[in-house]
This record gives sequence, C-alpha cells and structure tokens, in this order.
Amino acid sequence: MSSLLAWAAWGALRDPAEGRVVVEAPWTEWRRRLVLTERRLWEPLAARSLDASRVATDGPPSVWPLWRLRVETGTEPGRELWVLTDGGLWDPTRRARLQGTPEARAAAAEAVRRLASGLFGELVPWTGVDPLFLWDSEAVVEDLRTGVRLTVRRYGGYLHADVEPATRRDTAVLRALYGGEWSWRRRPVVAVVAGRRIAASINGMPHGHGVVEDNDFPGHFCLHFLESRVHASRRVDPSHQLMVWQAGGRLAERMARLPPDQLVTWAVAAINEDDEAGLALASTGGDDSLPGRLREEIRYVVVERVETTGPPRPGEPIRARLQALVYYAGPDPDAGFRHTLELRLAPRGGGQDSGGGWAVALEDLAPLLDRAASSRPVMTPFTAPAC
Repeated sequence: MSSLLAWAAWGALRDPAEGRVVVEAPWTEWRRRLVLTERRLWEPLAARSLDASRVATDGPPSVWPLWRLRVETGTEPGRELWVLTDGGLWDPTRRARLQGTPEARAAAAEAVRRLASGLFGELVPWTGVDPLFLWDSEAVVEDLRTGVRLTVRRYGGYLHADVEPATRRDTAVLRALYGGEWSWRRRPVVAVVAGRRIAASINGMPHGHGVVEDNDFPGHFCLHFLESRVHASRRVDPSHQLMVWQAGGRLAERMARLPPDQLVTWAVAAINEDDEAGLALASTGGDDSLPGRLREEIRYVVVERVETTGPPRPGEPIRARLQALVYYAGPDPDAGFRHTLELRLAPRGGGQDSGGGWAVALEDLAPLLDRAASSRPVMTPFTAPAC
C-alpha cells in the first residue's frame, strides 16, 4: 500500500485496453493519492452509460465533494468525477449529479475505501490514548496531507501529550512541514502509538521545557487527540478537534452533526488554521477566490460570541450573529479589529432532515476582510492561542 500512496507518474497508456483511476482528495493542500489499475474498478467509471445516467441540475452539488476520481483509458479522453459526502457521484464538467450504475457506485466506493484505509487513524478518546502512550516512550507521527513521518518522544502532559522530536532529523522534518518556520497552526496527523494508528493534531511551535538532548528543538510541542484539552484553560480546543476528526476521515460526518453555533466556530477555526478542507465542508456558495483570501489575509479570528436564532420557518435559513476580534496578516498584525456579522446557515442537502447538517453562507464571512467596516482597532498585541 505504501508504494501505491506515493506520487504517481501519469504516463501515456500503451495498450488501448488499459485504464486506471487515480483517487485523491479535492483539497490542494493534500498530496496523497492512490493509482488503481484493476479493470473492474476503472471500466464502470469510464463507461459511456454513466453519462446517460446523469440528472441535470443548474446548481452546485448540495453536499461537498469529499474525493476526486480521475479516470483515463487508452481509447477515451480522461474524465473527472467527484464522490460527494453523501456517497453520490457528481460530474463537475457537466455540473450534474450522476445516478450511476450499481457497478460504478461500487467501484467508486471501493476505490475510496482503498485509499482511506491507508490514510486515516482511529478516533480514540484521550482517556484511552494516555495509558498507551507512556511518558518517555516514542511514537511515529504521520502528517495526513503529505505522508511525511517523524518520531516523537513524550515529554509529559496530562490533558494532552507534550512531545519532542526524537532527533535533529525529526526536528527538521517538523519544521519543513510548516514551510521552514515555527508555527502555532494545527495540522491533522496520525500518531502510531503501541502499534495503533490514532487520529491526532499537532502544532509546530516549540515552547516550555524539554528533556531530549541534541535535537535542536528548544522545548516541546503539543499532540492532541479526541476530547483532549488545553492545559492552560482545561477546555477542548475547536481547532485541534477539527484536525483530529479530519485525521480520522470523519470530518464531514462530524460537521453534519454540529449545531449551528458550533459549526460557525469550526468554520472560523478553519480560517485560523489555514485549513482548506475544513472551511469547504463548513460553508457553501460564495466566490471561488474567497476561501483563499480568508485564509491568507487573516492572521487570526478570536470568537467572542456566537448567538443563533431559530428555529426558522420551513425553507428559511438559521441566522447567527458572530462577534469577533480579527487580526490581519499585515500591516499592523498586532492590531485587532472588532466585527459583528450576521450569518446565514442553510441546511445542506436541501432540507433540515436531509442528514447533511448545516452550512455557513461563505459570502457572509467576507466582511471579516474589511477593516474599514470595523470600529477603531484594539491595540492589544496578538497572543497565540494556548495549545
């Protein structure tokens, strides 16, 4: 499986009867993919009968694409299909949902399962991880987006694990994951602990004390798991939990169950952590460039209060009021600007009982980018969130 998860060379197909399907996530920050060449998998997805089964629609899919399938054969031009969060197939070229044959749906499901089985970790509560990951023991941390691995040693921690890179090489790997700089931003990872692959989240900032000598790491960093807490506040951190559920391969499922006020908080967490997947799964609509601008131009959003109104009348969205202090990437990165936004949350999937949960109207988050719309800035130096 490890070789299949490596980067795939997409060369010309020599035999017209050959084909392949590449399975990957739709997020640009993800670099993991799987190439499958079994005929029983690519042939149903390349069949012309799949086109005849499409259901025309003018709008985008009501649920977000969770996987991308690229299908290519020696006799037909390549095609792209999306596997949606409800398991359906979407044709992005024709902007239509595909009813699909049973064989095509089964092939897409197996292709996704094959990749997911090598990517994600178990969702194990911190109370179950703590006795497995003893102090001074080691674990392997695998970055979900790239597959890069490093070894860490547990330094301490009681509400989550405080860890250190085991060697200088591991420190260099960690720093490279954050673009050569130290950062408080969270990343989804899988921690291999006592032989088990467990969904987790890290930050990339050395702080506090450490005991490992000669590893070029001045302190320790944090490794969070399901339901773990921040030591300073003893609270569950939404950003870390966003990453843990993503590392468990069940972020879309979790978001479908969040109440509207928590969904707003997780959408803001995705902006703070520069998390393309999280923001996409928490929102709907909006300009194609807006998610990138929110993640790039905003340094951090401190959520001060979220209030929701409801329940709405049938067919109407829920409305939420977000009060927040916004810090920008520049200039004056330590100046916070207060904003009060009115947000619409529509039921994803076309109805409140569809099982798709809620989605924040992305365009309603756009005013966070407008400093001029805010009151006078609060000149309080930005303080990184506790981890």
